[in-house]
Amino acid sequence: MFCKNCGNEIKENEKFCGKCGKKATNNKKYIIIIIIIFIVICIIGIAISIKEEKVIIPDLRGMTVEEAQKEIEKLDLNLRVSSCGSNQEIIETQQGASGEVRKGEYVNIYVWTKEYNDNEKKENEERNKIESIIERYAEYVRNINEGSVKYSSYTKYGTSEYGEKIYKVKYSTGSAISKDDCFYQYISINESGKVDKSTKLFYFYNGKTSYQNEIEWQIEQLWGKIK
Repeated sequence: MFCKNCGNEIKENEKFCGKCGKKATNNKKYIIIIIIIFIVICIIGIAISIKEEKVIIPDLRGMTVEEAQKEIEKLDLNLRVSSCGSNQEIIETQQGASGEVRKGEYVNIYVWTKEYNDNEKKENEERNKIESIIERYAEYVRNINEGSVKYSSYTKYGTSEYGEKIYKVKYSTGSAISKDDCFYQYISINESGKVDKSTKLFYFYNGKTSYQNEIEWQIEQLWGKIK
């Protein structure tokens, strides 16, 4: 370092200038303080800048999807409204969608419309109705088989060329060797809510069956071609 008074070079361990006798000043200490202050100012400036760039997304509930997109466009944001359901009243938005976003960020706002909610409600009611019918029929099957099988689950198998909906019903069995051993039966339900056609029970061992040809033959005899 150098003396502030005369410019003479002073060693690090010397407290006074050997030429003019003035007290030595540690310039490095001041430089470090200045650097720290500069860094703090930069951090504060960046934080303020980020806050100013953020905007609040309005509550989109009650708007249509089209109205919501137009409202977002007014904010000059790179946002897109993606909807579950057509252009009807929005009843719910993605959690956090009505919050702050930064300008320039691309964000997808997912919304749920009244139509979607109504359709989902109808689908749930239909599923529950089918489940109830199948459970009642499966109990009948259990009884005629003296309790050797028990209803497990069902899946939609397909639709016949005549519009009949066919379901694949799974039954567990107490004599199963492995957890994949079960019985399957194919049924259809008529408009009055009753099982009108059904195949016999087919045994599946370890997820496979030797009755595949007979299954296909029975299905074709009962329902014709399956879509």
